[in-house]
Amino acid sequence: MFIAAKYEEIHPMKLSVVYEKIAHKKLTTDQIKKKESDILQTIGFDLVGGTLFDILLEKNYKYLKKLCLYLSKMVLFDYEICGKYNYTLLAAALIFVAFKIVEQLDTTFNADSQIKDVAQIIQVDQDQLVEVAAKILNLAKNFEKHFPNLENLKKFNGFQLEDDEQ
Repeated sequence: MFIAAKYEEIHPMKLSVVYEKIAHKKLTTDQIKKKESDILQTIGFDLVGGTLFDILLEKNYKYLKKLCLYLSKMVLFDYEICGKYNYTLLAAALIFVAFKIVEQLDTTFNADSQIKDVAQIIQVDQDQLVEVAAKILNLAKNFEKHFPNLENLKKFNGFQLEDDEQ
């Protein structure tokens, strides 16, 4: 009650009220403060529970992170792509491709607006971004054909989009 009142109320209750009316004087004020500290440490001071929106964003973020990492490892094997473009443009193009893949998996995810924001923040030309993203996507689609002996990328990266728990 003491923690909830501090978090939810405009004027939280005083420790003396918790001591007298909630704990009925069976706990000392020091014990109440210690319990409060223990509870907060146990929950990592995370008083806000996740919403469905947070869970969906977290899932998409995990997909994006996995996709970007996997695609970046692929790009490092292709000297033509890796050596021709600067890393800022490559990073933006990797994010572009990852956004488009996540958009196919989750129709509520709007990749186009996200891509425009990324291009603007990173300050890359939209046309050049699309061109490099197309090359990266082509590489990803044909990676096994171009690099048939590189099984370790797939094997040790453990790439899969599904949650490990499912």
